[in-house]
Amino acid sequence: MATAEKDICAIRAKKTKVRTGCITCKIRKVKCDEIKPACKRCTDTGRKCDGYLDLEHLKKARQQQLLVRRQHKSPSLVSDPQSDTSFLSKIVSDEDLHWVQYFSQQTAPALSGFADKDFWSCMLPQLSLSDSSIRHALIALGSSHAHFEAEAGTGLGASIVKRDYSLKHYNQAIVSLQRQIGGSSRTTESPLICCLLFICLECLYGNRSLVLEHLRNGLNILDSTRFKVDTPGPVSFLMQKLNHIFSRLDAQSTLFGKPVSPQVLEVAAAPSSMNFSSFIDLTEGQQLLDLLISLSLNFIRSLHDECFAELSGGVSKHALQRKLQEQLLSWRSGLDTLESTSLDLGQFAQSTLSMLRIRHSACFIYLSNCFEPVETSYDNFIPEFTAIVDRSETLVRMSTQPCGIMNAATSTKPLFSLDAWFIPPLFLTAIKCRDPVVRRRAIVLLETNAGREGLWDARLHARVGRRVMDVEERGMLNFGDYRTNTFEDFRHASYEGTTLQDWCGSIPSGMPHESFRIQRADILRTLEEPCRSARVTFFTTRDGALTPLTCWEEDINF
Repeated sequence: MATAEKDICAIRAKKTKVRTGCITCKIRKVKCDEIKPACKRCTDTGRKCDGYLDLEHLKKARQQQLLVRRQHKSPSLVSDPQSDTSFLSKIVSDEDLHWVQYFSQQTAPALSGFADKDFWSCMLPQLSLSDSSIRHALIALGSSHAHFEAEAGTGLGASIVKRDYSLKHYNQAIVSLQRQIGGSSRTTESPLICCLLFICLECLYGNRSLVLEHLRNGLNILDSTRFKVDTPGPVSFLMQKLNHIFSRLDAQSTLFGKPVSPQVLEVAAAPSSMNFSSFIDLTEGQQLLDLLISLSLNFIRSLHDECFAELSGGVSKHALQRKLQEQLLSWRSGLDTLESTSLDLGQFAQSTLSMLRIRHSACFIYLSNCFEPVETSYDNFIPEFTAIVDRSETLVRMSTQPCGIMNAATSTKPLFSLDAWFIPPLFLTAIKCRDPVVRRRAIVLLETNAGREGLWDARLHARVGRRVMDVEERGMLNFGDYRTNTFEDFRHASYEGTTLQDWCGSIPSGMPHESFRIQRADILRTLEEPCRSARVTFFTTRDGALTPLTCWEEDINF
């Protein structure tokens, strides 16, 4: 077992579970005295003792369960058990084979978090053996990923692989998938996996609208009763994994304009018996946090879209906010307990704990301020913003990095990750934390560790964060006073090629006045060619709290 996997397994609550005993006592969930052939616990109470399962049978059953839980490398979707490249070389060209291998060795580790490694690195390459649509999509993604890294690092992406080659396989994947759907095949897994790979491709290309379209198609498939899988086994495990990944993407997409998911808001509003303070390991802890983040972001989105009352079933919005806050605090308590009762944490486990805490802090800050009419409410969370930056800086310095933006610290090339781990919390800090030192540290982290997490581009969000900071702090300059100068004086001034610190000679010591604080910075669209730029809309209440928003648009190069 790899060191990282050992670290994760080490963070597990110590519990014992007796698996012997008669069948009747096991059903009744009472302790059996295990007297044979019939236990006294049953006979003394007038019950019939149904006897005992064969120990060898129990052993085989447990082994079968482990095959499913550990993502065994032979899911039933793969008709041919061979998974080596010699078999694949018989059906694809040498160039195609190269990019399948590149996907397994380079792209899959970049995409996977600590809970999804086997899915990306093992299951998908094996599924591509028997499914041409998955194979073409996988080749397109592997080659596009290589082009992305080379282009961002040296500007020589075309020397690694031509974009036309990737697009050819992308189109072939679509054609092959359409042929499957139009035929007699009624499998769910292939369309879902292709949707997921298409999402990754469009994230690399920066096409937000197509990302959301593929995501919507995937969620529709998951919601369809025609595709429900209830039988245990590797296929249902694969569906569970896909469901978890799509749920994370759904939550992330609400920050990019995707409408609220009614089902998710119903779950948030409904009474819950889930215990968020108890989980046996980091994998379960991540799944619970993913759920809470999804519930919180969809709740906030429903407020923004003014559809909360319609979808919430009469639940008070303030009551739901308090409920989600309490659940997030309960989850943090559970993580504290798990960490305090775990011994000999390795570096991978420590970094995973920090990543989870970073995401938790950002979600709690965002949720806690969703009703506040003034931006100064964020000033109450300076300690939390500081903790986000402190942990992020520590993770960047670590040598063993599980995924995402941290990998960029040990490489000259930006890396791509599907899950959003660091860029959203650091961007939130850059635009909402008005402590001049802390927000600058967040911006520097984004600028110097260039990467892309889903639709979150570190360089773009660093530029937007710096622009927000410049506009807000301009009112603090000696020659500017918010009481005498108009907002237009500050907004139209340009800091191109310099910083506020250059203008002032030092970092400002105070915080911006509410009149100059930016409430929102919406990235409307991005262009990769001929130059990387984005259209951003900035919103502010320049006339004070509870007044109509004033907005303007800017094009920002990154």
